[in-house]
Amino acid sequence: MSQFMEAIKTLDEIAFKPTSSISTLHRECSIETDVGFLVVAGELRVLDQRGATTVRETTDKIGDLIAKSHRGVKVTSVLQEIPSVFWKQTQSIG
Repeated sequence: MSQFMEAIKTLDEIAFKPTSSISTLHRECSIETDVGFLVVAGELRVLDQRGATTVRETTDKIGDLIAKSHRGVKVTSVLQEIPSVFWKQTQSIG
């Protein structure tokens, strides 16, 4: 499970790293009113938002898979008990 958490942490770092670049670029744009800088800043902001959304969705999916995995382990545990319960019942009957 720690591997999943490391993957989530890495995704978070990747998604939010451009934020500092956007802030720096935004400061530069306010100093230099060049339209090209503003366009680039806008595109970076869009990419940052898309990255953050992707990380959020991936994190949710990983969390869902972990929960399903835990449920699967519980079901498997119950299924493994069935033969012994069946055996005990047949012994008490016979």
